[in-house]
Amino acid sequence: FLFLLILMIKAFFTIHAKPLPDEAYYWLWSKNLALSYFDHPPLAAWVQALLLSFSDNNYFAIRALPIISLGFVLAIMIVWQRIMFKTLNFGLCLKSVVLFLAFPVYAIFFSLSFPDYLLITLLFASSFFLFVYFETSHKLAHRIYYWYLATLFFSLALLTKYNAVLLGVGVLVFISYYKKQINGPSFPNILISIIIIFLIQMPVLLWNISNDFASFSFHMAERLDQGKNFLAPFKNILGFISGVIIAFSPIFIVNLKNKYFSEDYSENRKSFIKMSKFIVVWSVIFCLFLSFFTNVLYYWLTPATVLLIPFLVHILRLKVWHYLHIFYGIVISLILVINI
Repeated sequence: FLFLLILMIKAFFTIHAKPLPDEAYYWLWSKNLALSYFDHPPLAAWVQALLLSFSDNNYFAIRALPIISLGFVLAIMIVWQRIMFKTLNFGLCLKSVVLFLAFPVYAIFFSLSFPDYLLITLLFASSFFLFVYFETSHKLAHRIYYWYLATLFFSLALLTKYNAVLLGVGVLVFISYYKKQINGPSFPNILISIIIIFLIQMPVLLWNISNDFASFSFHMAERLDQGKNFLAPFKNILGFISGVIIAFSPIFIVNLKNKYFSEDYSENRKSFIKMSKFIVVWSVIFCLFLSFFTNVLYYWLTPATVLLIPFLVHILRLKVWHYLHIFYGIVISLILVINI
């Protein structure tokens, strides 16, 4: 019932909500293809342009892509749950899907044609292959293939939005530090992965070279200019923390501190969860630090939470937490639909 209710809200929004200004902005990119763009990398615009080549219905092109991407994410989640529980447990899969759909931040980005829908989808695929890499015995030769699949999807995510780097840096630091304990990839494999990531970002680099490094200048200079406003950092921090609490569900945040994995979890799975928590902590610290120089938006933290999504049933262990999280998400979604 709750699953159908959430889908009905999403369907109502998809049918009745007019395109937002930013959606028109990104649509304009897809009508003017380039190697990259001023404030974001190009992959989302390329994907939307591909869809427009099959249909001249602009409204369809804007609204269809987040829904299609959501379908891919839910399919990956079901496969992920099957691997985790060694069987296809319909009840657990449905719980995981509803808990995921109840996240306000994901409800937003899988309804709007911002680049974030593609960012989350690609990071989810990358995280899935990273999880399989952790789960696979280090004695199996094909294990490294999962590492490179994770690298490929991460590279594409970074070609969609720059804040994907939060997940990438977190994984790199954690795996480099705990390489022996987790039987991580060798340093040559890590180096090859970095080269792959760099090569896939070549369109962004070439565009910046041709445009006086406009994108890099915007993000690393103009955007960081806070002038002499003494109170700006405190306003930024307060705004960031408030946005994160509302968008990522206070119920989820409160329960993050729990040791939610079972005693019978393998050491590899415990290491994966430990890495996921580390990425969240380091990302929050980085965003708070960045708040002293610029206005940090709450959804910049989205990449840091992707690895934890398949464990929602364990994070919110009690049924009361499940229902509180779901009802909270439904209320926020209704407010957003009414507002728009």
